[in-house]
Amino acid sequence: MYQRLAKSIMFSHFRNGTTVLYILVGVLLVSAVFYFKSYMLQNVIHVPYQEHGKELAYVYKNTIWRRYFPVVGYLSDKPSAVVATYNEYASFKDETTKFFDFGKLVKIAVYLQHNKVFFEHSVKGILAGSKDSGVSPSSVQETGHTSYITTARFTDGKDQHSSTILKVLIPISVDANVQGFEELSSKATGVLELNYDVTSEVTAINRAHILMLVTVLSVWGAIALILFVYIRRFERILEQQEEKASDIAAAKASIESESKDKSMFLANMSHELRTPLNAIIGFSEIIEKENFGPIGHEKYKEFITDIHTSGLHLLELIEDILDFSKADEGKLQLAVEPVDLTKMVKVTLRMITPRAETGKITLKDETENTHIVINADSKRLKQVLLNILSNAVKFTPEYGSITVRLGYNKEHTHIVIEIIDTGVGMEAQDIAMAMTPFAQVDNKLSRKYTGTGLGLPLTKKLVELMSGVFEIKSEIGIGTTVVLTFPVSPCVRSDGEEKG
Repeated sequence: MYQRLAKSIMFSHFRNGTTVLYILVGVLLVSAVFYFKSYMLQNVIHVPYQEHGKELAYVYKNTIWRRYFPVVGYLSDKPSAVVATYNEYASFKDETTKFFDFGKLVKIAVYLQHNKVFFEHSVKGILAGSKDSGVSPSSVQETGHTSYITTARFTDGKDQHSSTILKVLIPISVDANVQGFEELSSKATGVLELNYDVTSEVTAINRAHILMLVTVLSVWGAIALILFVYIRRFERILEQQEEKASDIAAAKASIESESKDKSMFLANMSHELRTPLNAIIGFSEIIEKENFGPIGHEKYKEFITDIHTSGLHLLELIEDILDFSKADEGKLQLAVEPVDLTKMVKVTLRMITPRAETGKITLKDETENTHIVINADSKRLKQVLLNILSNAVKFTPEYGSITVRLGYNKEHTHIVIEIIDTGVGMEAQDIAMAMTPFAQVDNKLSRKYTGTGLGLPLTKKLVELMSGVFEIKSEIGIGTTVVLTFPVSPCVRSDGEEKG
C-alpha cells in the first residue's frame, strides 16, 4: 500500500512539475516572440530612420537653418499671423519644403522654444484625433533626439485612411557665434520633427509577429495536448495497476485469512482427536500385549492389532496436520544444531527397509564415500527424509529401486541430497497437484494407501524453513527424483568438526 501511495505521490509531483515547467516554457516562448517584435521595430524602423533623420537634420542645420537663423531668431517672438506676412519666412518655407524628400516623409515641422510651431508642412491633411504620445519638443532640446511610433489619419480630400507614423524629433541649433547675432542665435534653437510613414514595415513586422505567435502557440498547444494525453494514459495505467494491486492484496488477504482459519480449524480438530486417539492406542496396546490376561479367541487378537496399527497411523496423520498448520502460520520452531547428515541418511534407510522389503523394492545407499555435517533441526530433517523415502516406496512397484545420493554441487557451496526411484512417475500437472496441500495424485498405486495429501507440501515447507530448496522431477514410466539443496554451513566442516 505504501509503495502504491509513494508511486502515486511521485507521479503527482512529476505531473505537476511537468505542467509548471511546460507553462514556463510557453511563457518564455511567447516572451521571445514579443522580444523579437520589439527587436525588429527597433532595428528595422527606429534606428535606420533615426539615422536618416539625423543626417538630414545635420545637412539642413548647416545650410538652410544656418542661413535663415537670423530671420528665425527675429521672428521667434512674433505671432504666427505676423510671421506669415514676411517674405523671408516665405522663402524659408519654400526652401525647407524643397529640401526634404517626401518619399517616406509625410510631414515636417520646426518647433522653437516653448513648443512654438514655427513651420509645419504635410503632404496629406492630418485630421484631428490622431493618436500621439505627447512627447514635448522642448524636452527633446534637453535630452537629445528621440523617436516613437504613433497613428495618424490622413485624407486626400475624398478618402480617409489611417497610417502608422514614426515621429523623429531632432534638436537643431546654430553653433557659430556670429558677432552681433548672439541673442538671435540662442533664440534660433529648435526641434526638427520628421514624420515617416512606416505602415508597410510595421504591417510586415506585425504579420511576422502574429505568424510566429500563432506557430509557437500551435506547436506549444499540440505538444501540450500530446503530453496531456500521455499523462492521462499513464494515470489510467497507474490507476488500473493500483486497482489490480488492491484486488490482488484483497484476494491475498482473503486467502491468508481463509488459510489461517482452515489451519486453526485443523489444529483444533487435531487436538480434539488426539486425546481419544491416544486412549485408543494405549488401551489397544495393553490388550494386544495381554497385560491383564489372555484375550481368548485368536480373531480378537488380530482385530486389536489392526485397531492399534490404525490408531498409530491416524496419530501420524494428525501430527502431520499439526506440523503443517504450524509451518503454514510460521509458528513452527526449529532446534538448529550440527547434524551428521551421512549417519542420518543411513538411519532413515534402515527405518524404511522393512516396508521396502515387503514391497520387494531394492534400496541403494550411495553415501559410503561421503561424510557431511549440516546445521539443521535433527527431528525435522529426519521427518523430511522419511516422508520422501516413504513416498518413494509408496509409488514404486515390485522389483523397483530407490537410490539415495549425497554430495556437493560443483562450486562446493551447497549440499545436495538426491532420492531417485523407479516408480510410476508423474506428469507436470500431477507434480503441481502433489505439491498442493490435501490433494492427491489419482493413480492405482495411491489408492492402495490412505493419506492426508500433506506429505510433500509439508516436506517442502520444512526444507524451506531450514534454508533449503526442494525440487521434484518426474517422468511417467521412468520414475521420480527429489533433490534437496542446503547451503554449506560456514561454521561446520565437511568432516563434521566445528570450526573454532
